[in-house]
Amino acid sequence: MLTLAFCCSLCLAIAQAAEAESMAQPPDTAESQTQAAPAAVPVDSLPLVEWTTDSFPYRTKPVTISPVALADDAPNAADLGIPAPEGRLGIDDTRYSSDVFVRQALSIPWRLGGATAAITLTGIANWNWGSSSFHFHREGWFGKHTKSLGMDKLGHGYSAFVLTEFFSDGIVKSTADRRHGFYTAGLLAIGMMTYIEVFDGFSKDHGFSPEDLAVDAAGVAFSIIRRAVPGLREKVDFRLLYTPDEATFASLRCFPRPSCDREGKTTARSPVTDYSNQRYLLAFKLAGFKPLDRTPLRLVELHAGYYARGFTAEAEARGDPLRRRLFLGVGVNVGELLFPKRHGWLGKAARSALEYLQVPRTAVYTH
Repeated sequence: MLTLAFCCSLCLAIAQAAEAESMAQPPDTAESQTQAAPAAVPVDSLPLVEWTTDSFPYRTKPVTISPVALADDAPNAADLGIPAPEGRLGIDDTRYSSDVFVRQALSIPWRLGGATAAITLTGIANWNWGSSSFHFHREGWFGKHTKSLGMDKLGHGYSAFVLTEFFSDGIVKSTADRRHGFYTAGLLAIGMMTYIEVFDGFSKDHGFSPEDLAVDAAGVAFSIIRRAVPGLREKVDFRLLYTPDEATFASLRCFPRPSCDREGKTTARSPVTDYSNQRYLLAFKLAGFKPLDRTPLRLVELHAGYYARGFTAEAEARGDPLRRRLFLGVGVNVGELLFPKRHGWLGKAARSALEYLQVPRTAVYTH
C-alpha cells in the first residue's frame, strides 16, 4: 500500500512538472525561434506532494525547473527535490537543525521521561550519588589491573547503544518527520550518559570517568552508523550474551539493588552488573546479504566478541586466574528461525529483542 502511494505521488509530481513545462513553452513562430532559450520558470504554484516509502514519509518542496532541461531529460527524484529516505548516505545533513531536534525529542516524552526517571532513581538508590564532592576517577581500559578487565567499559558502550536504539525507534513511531531521527536519538542518549557520569562524579564509589564517556560515545556512534548505512542493520547486531547461574536467581531477592551483600561481602549480582557471566559480541547475519537471504545459510551467523573472567572477589577466593579473551563463533539466527515474518506485536517485539540479546546455547565459540 505504501509503495503504491509513493509511485502514484511521484507520477503526480512528474505530471505536474511536465504540465508546467508545456504551459511555459513559447509559441512555435519564426520570432520565437530566433529568441534565446527561455529562462528557468519557477513552479511555486505546484502543490506540495506527500509520499512515503515503507517506513519513512517525506514532503517534497516547490522547485524551479528549466523547460529546456525538461525537454532534454525527464525530471528524476532529485530534480523534484525529493529527499532520500532515512538511511541513505546522500541525505542533505545541512537540513538538520535545532528545530528538528526539539520537535523529534518532544515526540517521545514517555521514553525520554521514563529513561531519565529510571536513571535518576537508580543513581540515588544504588550509585551513592551525592555522597562526596565532585571528583574524577581514571579507571583504565582493558588492562590486567583494571577493576573488571574492561567488561564494565563494554557494558557502558552497550548501554549507550541500546539507549540510542530505544530513542530512534520511538522517533520513528511518533513523528512524521523521521529524517535524521538517529541524530536526535544519539544526542539524547549521549546527553543521558553524560548526565550519569556527571552525577557519578559526586559518588564516593565511582567518580567521573572519561573512559566511560568515551565508550558511551562509541556506542552511540555505532547505532547511528548502523541506521545510516543502507542495509547495515540487517547485517550486523551488537548483542549481550548472559548465561545465568544460581547466584543470578538469588539476586532477585535484592531487586532493584544491583547486588546482595552480607557482612560486607557480595553474595549475588544482578544480570546488569554480573560481568563475570557476560559476553559482548558482534553478530554478522548472513540473512542480510541478498545472495543468501533465500538459502539455508540465512539461518547462520558469524560472531566475534570479548569477555573476561577471574576478576571478582569470589573468583579470586577460588583461585581462578585472570582471563581476557577475544573469541569467534558460529551461531543460529534465532530471530530468522522462529520469527521470519514480523507479524503481530509479539513477533515484532521478539525479533527486535533478538537484535540486542544473544540466546545462550545457540552458538559455538573458540573459547
